[in-house]
Amino acid sequence: MTRNEFLDTVNDWYELIEFCNDVGCSYCDDVYSEESMNDDINERLTDWAQECTWQELYSRLDDIPSGYDYYRCNDYGDWESLDDSDFDDYKDDVLEWMDNNGYWDEDDDDFEDEDVFDEEESTAECDEESVEDEDFSAAELIGMCSAAFAVIQQESLQRIQKEEERFNNFVNLNIPKVLK
Repeated sequence: MTRNEFLDTVNDWYELIEFCNDVGCSYCDDVYSEESMNDDINERLTDWAQECTWQELYSRLDDIPSGYDYYRCNDYGDWESLDDSDFDDYKDDVLEWMDNNGYWDEDDDDFEDEDVFDEEESTAECDEESVEDEDFSAAELIGMCSAAFAVIQQESLQRIQKEEERFNNFVNLNIPKVLK
């Protein structure tokens, strides 16, 4: 999948979770659909019941949000509801992870009409066009760059000299006053 395809096609939690699972990204490992959350809680109920009094168990279950499509189980085992802004944050994190790890396929948009042109013919056309469009040779370009660099250096030296002159004038005017 290309980066643009990801941006265009991954638009909800299900697609983002599936994408993460497919590419081995762990950013969505703490995101659960309502059904997955219910399954996870049902599996933990026996352990919770053995660890807690019924009042603590009631409180723990009462703290679990409901009525949302997706949830996150945080590091403390508490459940949090997820909304659109959370989705955007997760999508941005996955996008950054993919960018940093170079997982994107190359964009094929630039090469859609590849079969229309003969490779040798298009290369020859490009070479001819670039030679015709040049106003000056590489040697002339290097010469112009050298001349521009010399002017920049000269201006820089003149600026430094003026600053040193101002500093010396300041020191010469103020030091005698301090010494007296």
